[in-house]
Amino acid sequence: MSHAFRNQQPFRDCMLMVPSSWRKESCQIGPQRHTYRKVIVSKSHRTAGKESLQVYRRTTLLEAAETKSSIKRCKKNLNEQKNVMAALKDEEGETQFSRRAMENIV
Repeated sequence: MSHAFRNQQPFRDCMLMVPSSWRKESCQIGPQRHTYRKVIVSKSHRTAGKESLQVYRRTTLLEAAETKSSIKRCKKNLNEQKNVMAALKDEEGETQFSRRAMENIV
């Protein structure tokens, strides 16, 4: 740990909330950049993705229960949807396949 960070505790205050100015593209690792920004931004993106998937799974199961359709079939369909996303669409509607382009979209 360098002498500049001895009195600072960077993870204490900004672990849960990430400022909007900390975008992934602005968090480059270098001698003047802080590496913990990239770690925090990446972790917040992963947790947000996991939470949105949990909400989606919960709502589809509740809809299946409310409409009295097969819950087993609903669970089977949800398990089939666990594939890794191979591409994302950007704002213009173009499909992006590269990892860096998908990270910029998120």
